[in-house]
Amino acid sequence: MGRLEYYLQLIAPLPPKFEPGARYCYSNSGYVLLGLALEAASGRAYRRFVQEKIIEPCALQRTGFCRTDSLPANAAQGYMLDEETGEWRSNIYTCASDLDKIWRAIFDKSTTPP
Repeated sequence: MGRLEYYLQLIAPLPPKFEPGARYCYSNSGYVLLGLALEAASGRAYRRFVQEKIIEPCALQRTGFCRTDSLPANAAQGYMLDEETGEWRSNIYTCASDLDKIWRAIFDKSTTPP
């Protein structure tokens, strides 16, 4: 994964799928923009910020920035339906125990967010 700025040239020319507020659709592009905002606000690279402020404090032991051609054996894979082609596509996540940890950290009101 390169610098997030690289992805702007790929997403900037794309037209919206629908009018804002009309419906919802998952978008990796939104996460690129969020990552860029995070870098600007924190002064840190996205990967470093996520490692220091989310992965380490939440004790996520099997989550990180892995190459998709060398994933750990227990990496969870999700599948999503491509609305345009009608085909199921894989979507790499993390392992189930780390997903549990991150959701508990998000909803645990007794801790301060990282």
